[in-house]
Amino acid sequence: MRLLYAQGDWSLTQGRIVSVVGTRSPSPEGAKRARRIAHALASRGVTVASGLARGIDTAALTGALDAGAKVIAVIDTPLGVIYPKENRTLQERIAADHLLVGAKIDPAALGAVAQLGYYLVQPFEDHPALYCRLYVRSMASPGPRLRGDERRR
Repeated sequence: MRLLYAQGDWSLTQGRIVSVVGTRSPSPEGAKRARRIAHALASRGVTVASGLARGIDTAALTGALDAGAKVIAVIDTPLGVIYPKENRTLQERIAADHLLVGAKIDPAALGAVAQLGYYLVQPFEDHPALYCRLYVRSMASPGPRLRGDERRR
């Protein structure tokens, strides 16, 4: 079992969650679509989860935040490491006021784990509250432009 680290409000995992992910280099229309979808979901009480990568992930998180909703960001870097650099403010905001889940922790930060509010959690992708995943793709990429994997409960 792979353990994850989290910083922020774990209670966000208790409601309905929809993960919105996609390409790092979307068309302007693709990014706009991801923002609109995430905004609409968040406006209806759904917690939007995504990565913090450039492109669709950032657009989805921004759309949900614009709706005044809480979000979950799942990253594959150690907590405390900002990537991409242009998402510094977004990542810091999510860690402080929402939920940031990371697959690793910076070994240099291990001594500060308790001070930073990090804690271990079980793998997030299998969390029972994750209702579905929406994949938003660029017009130029192969495959469907929008695909969802619905999880039945």
